[in-house]
Amino acid sequence: MKRLNSLLLLILSVAFISSCSDDDGDNTPTQAVTGTIVQPGVGGPTQPNQVYFDFSSQMQSNLGRASWHLGFYSGAENRVVLNPSIEMLAYATTEDDITAVNATDTMGLAEKLSLDAIFTSITSPMQPAWLADAINWVDNPNGDLTETAIDEVMAVTTDNKVYIINSGKDANGMEGVWYKIKVDQEPNGYSLQVALIDDMNATTYSISKEADYNFAFFSFTDGLVTIEPKKTDWDIAFTTFTDYANFGFNVPYFYQDYVIQNRTGVEVVQLTFNTSEEMIAAYEAFTINGTSGMNFDSDMNIIGSNWREVATPQPGTVTGVLSDRMFIVKDAIGDYYKVVFTDMLSNGGERGYPEFVFTKL
Repeated sequence: MKRLNSLLLLILSVAFISSCSDDDGDNTPTQAVTGTIVQPGVGGPTQPNQVYFDFSSQMQSNLGRASWHLGFYSGAENRVVLNPSIEMLAYATTEDDITAVNATDTMGLAEKLSLDAIFTSITSPMQPAWLADAINWVDNPNGDLTETAIDEVMAVTTDNKVYIINSGKDANGMEGVWYKIKVDQEPNGYSLQVALIDDMNATTYSISKEADYNFAFFSFTDGLVTIEPKKTDWDIAFTTFTDYANFGFNVPYFYQDYVIQNRTGVEVVQLTFNTSEEMIAAYEAFTINGTSGMNFDSDMNIIGSNWREVATPQPGTVTGVLSDRMFIVKDAIGDYYKVVFTDMLSNGGERGYPEFVFTKL
């Protein structure tokens, strides 16, 4: 009983936050570093925009994060990703015929196929047996394309199953409808069948791989859409995101104020110091020579939520940037940048107003 009470206390503490962080750092506002100041336009507290930023051109591209649902990989593998910024999930059926799936196949799914349902189950004293499987309904947040919720698209159509898709929420929190999809291979692309759960008449789309882009993007409401800049034209992006949180095992969890890096050639390393003063001194002194021997990482969530923290019931925690750390970013053409996050709040204390400073090495 004592163990259960301790776990419940941990869970109730986490229930107060909208993002998880294992790092306890100094979040005094960082004002003393020098460099180019950038304020990505994520759009305020609801963070309706994804913002892609390119260090070399200093250009940022803003678009509505709810403007797409599926991304079709343009590389050698045949992979489909979910939009991680709108709480999407995908559930594999055993059927390979989209007309064989209907509303009866969703019975019981409403209680588990959503991030809200997953969080409710986490905080329940009696966690359901299915909870540990929930990470299979989202893509691996590190960007590993071998661990997507939708399996690799095979050449034999009977090998590709029908998926039930929770299309997530828009930026105002309004829930989308559920779809069923099936994806098959085509020469240099994909064939996508889409229908509402109870619709027997699926619409088929032909989606070509786009060599200049990481993905070809699809919206259930608008069809094919242009989302990311060309894969050579951005380095990091500000977004909301579905990552994992650990409650003894990983579960999907929705984060705000999140930063991803381009999976094509961009690598990052985080440097952490004892205080913000030490970080500032290290930032100002850091040169290209300091990158020698560093272990850069290409996982797309290295920055993730690690640049800030959110207030919890624990004493001394406040919402703000963690100013005891900086990041070194290596872009696809081999240029290096030192980066410090300097703010995430408006003057009124609202989240959704990020700021960072960078200097090319």
